[in-house]
Amino acid sequence: MRQIAFIVNIDSFFHSHRRQLQSALSHNYSSTVIAGDSGKSFPYTIKRFPIYSRIPTPRGLLKLKNMVNDLHEHTVLIVVSPVMIFLSHFIFLNRKLVVYNFSGLGYLRSNALARFLVFGLIGFINGKHRRVFVVQNKDDLDYLNYRYKSVKNFSIELVAGSGYELKYEGDMTLDFSEIKLGFVGRIRKDKGVLDLVRAVNQVKEEGGNIDLVVWGEMDNSRHGFSAQELNEIERNKRYFRGYSSNKEEIYSSFNCFCLPSNGEGLSKSAIEAASYGMPLVLSDVPGNRDMVSNNGILFTYSDVESLANALSILLGKSQRELLEMSNSSKQKFSNTWSMDHVKRGWLEILGNYSSSI
Repeated sequence: MRQIAFIVNIDSFFHSHRRQLQSALSHNYSSTVIAGDSGKSFPYTIKRFPIYSRIPTPRGLLKLKNMVNDLHEHTVLIVVSPVMIFLSHFIFLNRKLVVYNFSGLGYLRSNALARFLVFGLIGFINGKHRRVFVVQNKDDLDYLNYRYKSVKNFSIELVAGSGYELKYEGDMTLDFSEIKLGFVGRIRKDKGVLDLVRAVNQVKEEGGNIDLVVWGEMDNSRHGFSAQELNEIERNKRYFRGYSSNKEEIYSSFNCFCLPSNGEGLSKSAIEAASYGMPLVLSDVPGNRDMVSNNGILFTYSDVESLANALSILLGKSQRELLEMSNSSKQKFSNTWSMDHVKRGWLEILGNYSSSI
C-alpha cells in the first residue's frame, strides 16, 4: 500500500484538525503520524518529538529528522502548520514529494517578518523536487499562485477544509421562532467574541428577540484581552457555556452560527454548524467569505455596528427565508465541505503528484 506521513507541530492539533482526514485516507494509504509531544494520550499511534511552546526543541528536530529518514523514500510527507512547513522545507529538501497543508494564511500574510521567513525563504531556496501547497480558501489560493508563479516545482491546490464526518442522523429541521445565536471556538480577542457579545446586547436593547451561547475555553496564553475587557466578559458570563466535546449538546443549543474572527483557513466550527443546517453569520474575511452565499450574511470584521446590523437583518427574515438558508447550508456542506468531498480532493492530489515519484 502507498504511504503518507503527517507531520504536525503538536499532537493535540492533529487530533482535532487532521485525524478524521487521516482516517478517511487510511483505506487508500498506509499512514504515519509524527507530531510534537503535548503530554496527552490518544487512542492511536503517534511518533512524537520534544517541543517547547509548540516549536520543536533542538533535540526534537534531530528526532524528527531521524523518524522521517526511517520512512520509505517514496512516502509522501503532509506537513501541517506554518512552523513545521518552514522547518521541514529545509530539513527535508531532498525528499521527492512533500505536501504543505496550510489551514489559513491570515497571520502570515499580515506579518512582514513571518511573510519573509515562510514565503520568501521557501520560494528562494526551493530545491529541485515537487512541493505541493494545499490551502483551504480562494484568497489563499490566489495569494500563493501570485507569490510562486515563477517557481516551476511548486504547485498550488485548493481543498475546502479538512473534512467533517456527519454523525447526526436525526431530523435536523430547525425551529426559527426565536433566533438563538451560537459561537464555538477558542475565546480570544481576534476571534471577535467580545464584539459578538456587544452586538447581541445592542440588538437586545433595541428590542430584538435574540439570545447567544458561546462554547469554548479561554485561550489563557494568548487571549489578547485587556483587564477591562476581561471584566466585561465576566459581566456577560451568562452567555458562556465553557468547553464540551459533545457536538450534539453544542449544536442543539442554538439555531444560527456566528463567527466574527479576523481570518480563517476554513472554519471547522462553521462547517460543523452548516452540517446541522445553521444559517451562517460570518465576518467578511478570507476563508469566511468562501462559505456564505444564500446561506447566511457577511459583516465587517471588528465593527460592532456592522455585526449588529447583520443580526437585525437576520431577525427580519421570515421563517420560510430562514429555512431556505438552513437548507442551503446543508447543501453546501454536502457538496463542498463533507469528508467524502474533501477525501476525493486529497486522493486526486496525492494520485496526480505521487505518480511522478
